[in-house]
Amino acid sequence: MSVRYVILGGLSLLALLLGGFGVWIFSLPMPLAAEAQPVPQAETDAMLASLRPRGRERPVIAVVGINGATETNDYLMSTGILRRRRR
Repeated sequence: MSVRYVILGGLSLLALLLGGFGVWIFSLPMPLAAEAQPVPQAETDAMLASLRPRGRERPVIAVVGINGATETNDYLMSTGILRRRRR
């Protein structure tokens, strides 16, 4: 078997795979464009009222992180930046 037949066989296999992929892509259903319905004003007002701060003048700062691959400085810097910003 010569190298020429191996190369031709590989190229024909690649062409078959690409053709099958193209057929599969065109057989997928088209996405439907849906129109979003407007949100009622009462629901918008209720959501904004629930997001308003309750009783505290100064916000609570909480820094959440994963302990692995972090240093103490990672937590202290972000806390310091947030504390300085809230003044």
